[in-house]
Amino acid sequence: MTLDAPLHAASENLLATYWTLGMQAPGARRYAREGFEACLGDWPHALCNFACRLNIDEEGLQRLWLLAASRPQFQVYALPADRPVDLAERLHLAGFSLFYRQHQLVAHPTESPEGLPLKEVWGPAERARVSRFMMSQFFPLRRQRFRREIAMATTSADSLRLFVYEPQGLPLAAAMVSETPGVLGVYNLCVARTARRQGIGRKLVQSLFSMAIRQNCLVTLQAQTSLESWYHAFGFETVGFVEAFGLSHEAQTAKGLL
Repeated sequence: MTLDAPLHAASENLLATYWTLGMQAPGARRYAREGFEACLGDWPHALCNFACRLNIDEEGLQRLWLLAASRPQFQVYALPADRPVDLAERLHLAGFSLFYRQHQLVAHPTESPEGLPLKEVWGPAERARVSRFMMSQFFPLRRQRFRREIAMATTSADSLRLFVYEPQGLPLAAAMVSETPGVLGVYNLCVARTARRQGIGRKLVQSLFSMAIRQNCLVTLQAQTSLESWYHAFGFETVGFVEAFGLSHEAQTAKGLL
């Protein structure tokens, strides 16, 4: 398998996951225009307000800017296959700023005797409980409404599988799994702050590897630069990156948006 194939598979898994979550928001709908696709929803954050699959010219950039300016929160996700090749520079010139970059990692999983007895959770109540735990670990400083809405979308997205490790009835680790052809995507992988540095994260990854081996799948995830070397130790390889852009403070101020 060439390097391009895992990168394409990782990108498709990522977009499928974003769309699945975004479409859980109230009023969520697809908005397709020449040069990009967008998800538009009623919640005021980027979970359900984003653009992707970019292949834009100057007119497309203008349409994208107007769409972003019409929403309280909106992000543009740029992936390696998007065009033109100088996309980041063009977005910057159009008034968008880079909010963050995450590395796309792919691994051919290997079996290990280590692992956790993960439990897959079913039903709205159990999914909501685990979703709230994941959001509390990922977004401890964000507003309660933000965490609640992300958890609600995760709970409702039945095609995304939720796994938890709770040896004494309280969750210590969890992950969300998104499955696309030949790929097992790992999202929201987290360990409770009180249980970190005990090897639980390593065993959680090994458990997910075992799952992928049974399904004959690659494993993909996105990671910040600070965690990249930790995942490399498991055999993950960096194959690309996803960049999230939004209207710059100056661009919003110039149009009276702030």
